[in-house]
Amino acid sequence: MVTRRSKMRFAAIGLDHRHIYHMVGGLLEAGADCAGFDPTTSDPRVLAGFRERFPRLREAQAEALL
Repeated sequence: MVTRRSKMRFAAIGLDHRHIYHMVGGLLEAGADCAGFDPTTSDPRVLAGFRERFPRLREAQAEALL
């Protein structure tokens, strides 16, 4: 029996939780596809750091990523 593997797709929501950097980095390294991230955060420095670390990911409101 032949099965087709599909690529995992995820979105990043909740950037204020610092472990999101490792989670997103690990998923991308494993070959997963990021649908985007919700830029909502209580600290603009967090958003700036996330954008710098993952410049190719698109921004979208959480509702659009579902």
